[in-house]
Amino acid sequence: MVNEAGQQLVVIPNPISKTDKGTIIRTIVLIVASFNQAAAIFGWTPLPFGEDSVTAIINGGYEVVTVLLTVIAGVINWWKNNPFTPEAKQANEIMKQLKAEAKQASLIVSQLKKEANK
Repeated sequence: MVNEAGQQLVVIPNPISKTDKGTIIRTIVLIVASFNQAAAIFGWTPLPFGEDSVTAIINGGYEVVTVLLTVIAGVINWWKNNPFTPEAKQANEIMKQLKAEAKQASLIVSQLKKEANK
């Protein structure tokens, strides 16, 4: 949004939205995977399947499965933006607005270029 002086304005949303379900789910999966990985290191099997059942499918498997689960959950949580604080949620909303405005401006510029080339 631009004011009369041509300055970029950002509308700050109020109230701040709740933490989205994806952020909560990714965080829970990472916590469970990390706990399970730590337990596997100490020789415990906290998940409802044991090493015997997993090794029947994958040779030497329980540790492999838990490491893969932890790595995958960690990479997904690292890659995704998981805002928890009100400030982070507000920053995400501002970023979405700016991206939408930039996309709109890009479309207008491309249309003007097409018209200029006619």
